[in-house]
Amino acid sequence: MFRNGRRRSGRFVSVYWVGNEGTLGHLGLVVPKKFVRTSVLRNRVKRAAREVFRRLPSGLAGHDVVVRVRAPVRPEDWSSLRGEVVRLLEALR
Repeated sequence: MFRNGRRRSGRFVSVYWVGNEGTLGHLGLVVPKKFVRTSVLRNRVKRAAREVFRRLPSGLAGHDVVVRVRAPVRPEDWSSLRGEVVRLLEALR
């Protein structure tokens, strides 16, 4: 996925995707402790990405998507991070 998939990146996250043979889209999340120190914030990032993925109107059906945090995230960066995840996933449609 990371080598052969397509990628879009922002300040905090990278989104990788490849097509799959099925009719459903799949979401994977990579949120390392190195960049998101507390488990509360790591889970918050995961919940936000899942919610954005769920709300997309089947535009990602037939794609496997991985959202990977690539920069340190602090609690005050939350709104920027969420907006970036929304923007990058919607751009895949």
